[in-house]
Amino acid sequence: MIAIDLKPIEKISFGLCLIVLLGGLLRLWGLGRNPPGLYWDEVSLGWNAYSILKTGMDEHGRYLPIDTFYAFGDYKPPAYIYAAVPSIALFGLNEFAVRLPSALAGIGLVFITYLLGKELFSRKVGLISSLLIAVSPWNLMLSRAAFEANLGCSLNALGVLFFLYSVKRNPKWLFLSVTSFVLAVYTFNANRVISPL
Repeated sequence: MIAIDLKPIEKISFGLCLIVLLGGLLRLWGLGRNPPGLYWDEVSLGWNAYSILKTGMDEHGRYLPIDTFYAFGDYKPPAYIYAAVPSIALFGLNEFAVRLPSALAGIGLVFITYLLGKELFSRKVGLISSLLIAVSPWNLMLSRAAFEANLGCSLNALGVLFFLYSVKRNPKWLFLSVTSFVLAVYTFNANRVISPL
């Protein structure tokens, strides 16, 4: 078993809690209603996640594919679909459940941004950075719909954070860094180039 030093994340301030709460409210409030309806990629992601949940197969009858899901003339990486399975199991096949993994990734990115800013510069820069990402229209838009790229962005940021921890603190963090980057490869096709770099 790998023992990891958790000192980098032991002090969490009240201000950071408020920022993460704000980010969470902006991403989760009315998630199933706004934006109204699902766009075709969200439908495909949700249907395949539901199919995996119920039968273990994608919409084309492939058992637990780990390379790609074929849908609408596109080859979708599998990570978002598998990430949506638990939320669909809990909340049913609906807009909220399909979008929840992206919203959670966006909330996670607010916290990861704080840790990155703190690690690279200072605690104050981390707080300002996390506040900016919490209210960023770009990230809010990506977090309120089922965008695989949003999950990939959070995993890449986590990979960078763990890499910095491995260089500055303890080499054992490198395992988590590599794991985050490998998972990011399975979220969005562009990450097949970005994450290895």
